[in-house]
Amino acid sequence: MPQVKSVRKTSRGIVIKDNAVVLIERWRIDQHGQELHYFSIPGGKIESNETAEKAVVRELFEETSLLVRPTKLVAEQVFENGDTNFYYLCDYLSGSPKLHSSATEIQSKNNRSKPCWVTLAELENLNLNVYEPLRQLMLDVFKNKLPDNPLQIK
Repeated sequence: MPQVKSVRKTSRGIVIKDNAVVLIERWRIDQHGQELHYFSIPGGKIESNETAEKAVVRELFEETSLLVRPTKLVAEQVFENGDTNFYYLCDYLSGSPKLHSSATEIQSKNNRSKPCWVTLAELENLNLNVYEPLRQLMLDVFKNKLPDNPLQIK
Protein backbone atom coordinates (compact mmCIF):
# COMPACT_ATOMS: atom_id res chain seq x y z
CA MET A 1 0.00 0.00 0.00
CA PRO A 2 1.50 3.41 -0.96
CA GLN A 3 2.38 5.76 1.87
CA VAL A 4 0.39 8.97 2.00
CA LYS A 5 2.45 12.02 2.93
CA SER A 6 0.70 14.15 5.51
CA VAL A 7 0.30 17.84 4.89
CA ARG A 8 2.73 19.96 6.93
CA LYS A 9 1.49 23.14 8.59
CA THR A 10 3.86 25.62 10.20
CA SER A 11 3.57 28.87 12.15
CA ARG A 12 6.19 31.56 11.69
CA GLY A 13 6.63 34.83 13.53
CA ILE A 14 7.59 38.32 12.41
CA VAL A 15 8.94 40.08 15.51
CA ILE A 16 10.10 43.69 15.38
CA LYS A 17 11.92 45.50 18.18
CA ASP A 18 13.94 48.71 18.04
CA ASN A 19 13.75 48.93 14.23
CA ALA A 20 15.00 45.36 13.71
CA VAL A 21 13.33 42.03 12.89
CA VAL A 22 14.47 38.68 14.29
CA LEU A 23 15.54 36.18 11.62
CA ILE A 24 17.39 32.86 11.61
CA GLU A 25 20.75 32.89 9.86
CA ARG A 26 21.41 29.43 8.44
CA TRP A 27 24.39 27.60 7.01
CA ARG A 28 23.93 24.08 5.63
CA ILE A 29 25.04 21.62 3.00
CA ASP A 30 22.26 20.51 0.64
CA GLN A 31 21.75 17.03 -0.83
CA HIS A 32 24.12 17.91 -3.73
CA GLY A 33 26.95 19.02 -1.42
CA GLN A 34 26.31 22.71 -2.15
CA GLU A 35 27.03 25.10 0.72
CA LEU A 36 24.02 27.31 1.43
CA HIS A 37 23.90 30.48 3.53
CA TYR A 38 20.59 32.29 3.95
CA PHE A 39 18.15 33.88 6.39
CA SER A 40 14.63 32.71 7.22
CA ILE A 41 11.66 33.70 9.34
CA PRO A 42 11.66 31.67 12.58
CA GLY A 43 8.93 29.12 13.19
CA GLY A 44 8.06 25.50 12.72
CA LYS A 45 5.57 22.69 12.70
CA ILE A 46 2.16 23.03 14.34
CA GLU A 47 1.71 20.00 16.60
CA SER A 48 -1.60 18.12 16.56
CA ASN A 49 -2.50 19.34 20.05
CA GLU A 50 -1.94 23.07 19.48
CA THR A 51 -3.31 26.05 17.60
CA ALA A 52 -1.24 27.99 15.08
CA GLU A 53 -0.97 30.83 17.63
CA LYS A 54 0.37 28.53 20.36
CA ALA A 55 2.79 26.95 17.88
CA VAL A 56 4.31 30.31 16.92
CA VAL A 57 4.90 31.16 20.60
CA ARG A 58 6.53 27.76 21.26
CA GLU A 59 8.59 27.71 18.07
CA LEU A 60 9.92 31.24 18.51
CA PHE A 61 10.95 30.43 22.06
CA GLU A 62 12.73 27.25 20.89
CA GLU A 63 14.45 28.88 17.91
CA THR A 64 15.19 32.33 19.34
CA SER A 65 14.65 32.25 23.15
CA LEU A 66 12.25 35.19 22.70
CA LEU A 67 8.93 35.39 24.47
CA VAL A 68 6.33 36.75 22.03
CA ARG A 69 2.59 37.27 21.69
CA PRO A 70 0.99 36.79 18.25
CA THR A 71 -1.18 39.76 17.37
CA LYS A 72 -2.25 39.32 13.74
CA LEU A 73 -2.14 36.71 11.00
CA VAL A 74 -0.53 38.64 8.14
CA ALA A 75 0.06 35.95 5.49
CA GLU A 76 -0.71 32.37 4.48
CA GLN A 77 1.63 30.59 2.10
CA VAL A 78 0.11 27.49 0.47
CA PHE A 79 2.26 25.13 -1.58
CA GLU A 80 1.10 22.83 -4.40
CA ASN A 81 1.33 19.78 -2.12
CA GLY A 82 -0.96 21.41 0.46
CA ASP A 83 1.75 22.35 2.95
CA THR A 84 0.93 25.70 4.57
CA ASN A 85 2.94 28.35 6.41
CA PHE A 86 1.06 30.83 8.62
CA TYR A 87 2.91 34.11 9.28
CA TYR A 88 2.01 36.08 12.41
CA LEU A 89 3.03 39.54 13.44
CA CYS A 90 4.14 39.09 17.06
CA ASP A 91 4.74 41.52 19.90
CA TYR A 92 8.18 41.17 21.48
CA LEU A 93 7.84 40.53 25.23
CA SER A 94 11.36 39.62 26.38
CA GLY A 95 14.57 37.73 25.65
CA SER A 96 17.71 37.90 23.54
CA PRO A 97 18.11 35.94 20.30
CA LYS A 98 19.86 32.61 20.83
CA LEU A 99 18.98 29.01 20.08
CA HIS A 100 17.19 27.71 23.18
CA SER A 101 18.41 24.52 24.86
CA SER A 102 15.01 22.90 24.09
CA ALA A 103 15.44 23.47 20.33
CA THR A 104 15.39 20.33 18.21
CA GLU A 105 17.55 21.90 15.45
CA ILE A 106 20.64 19.80 14.88
CA GLN A 107 23.82 21.86 15.10
CA SER A 108 26.70 20.32 13.19
CA LYS A 109 29.46 21.30 10.79
CA ASN A 110 26.98 20.80 7.93
CA ASN A 111 23.92 22.39 9.55
CA ARG A 112 24.06 25.48 11.76
CA SER A 113 21.58 28.19 12.64
CA LYS A 114 21.73 31.35 14.68
CA PRO A 115 18.89 33.78 15.49
CA CYS A 116 19.76 37.48 15.18
CA TRP A 117 18.24 40.94 14.91
CA VAL A 118 18.34 42.36 11.37
CA THR A 119 17.79 46.08 10.72
CA LEU A 120 15.54 47.48 8.01
CA ALA A 121 18.59 48.51 5.96
CA GLU A 122 20.09 45.02 6.27
CA LEU A 123 16.76 43.35 5.41
CA GLU A 124 16.62 45.13 2.07
CA ASN A 125 19.87 43.41 0.97
CA LEU A 126 19.77 39.98 2.64
CA ASN A 127 19.59 36.57 1.01
CA LEU A 128 16.22 35.52 2.40
CA ASN A 129 15.05 31.98 1.85
CA VAL A 130 11.52 33.29 1.35
CA TYR A 131 9.46 34.45 -1.56
CA GLU A 132 9.68 38.12 -2.45
CA PRO A 133 6.13 38.85 -1.14
CA LEU A 134 7.34 37.87 2.35
CA ARG A 135 10.33 40.20 2.15
CA GLN A 136 7.99 43.00 1.04
CA LEU A 137 5.57 42.11 3.84
CA MET A 138 8.34 42.46 6.44
CA LEU A 139 9.45 45.77 4.92
CA ASP A 140 5.82 46.95 5.06
CA VAL A 141 5.54 45.86 8.71
CA PHE A 142 8.53 48.11 9.50
CA LYS A 143 6.55 50.99 7.98
CA ASN A 144 3.31 50.06 9.84
CA LYS A 145 1.61 49.16 6.54
CA LEU A 146 -0.22 46.00 7.56
CA PRO A 147 -2.57 44.25 5.15
CA ASP A 148 -6.27 44.41 6.09
CA ASN A 149 -6.54 40.68 5.37
CA PRO A 150 -3.78 38.03 5.38
CA LEU A 151 -1.81 37.93 2.14
CA GLN A 152 -2.40 34.72 0.18
CA ILE A 153 0.96 33.57 -1.15
CA LYS A 154 1.30 30.64 -3.56
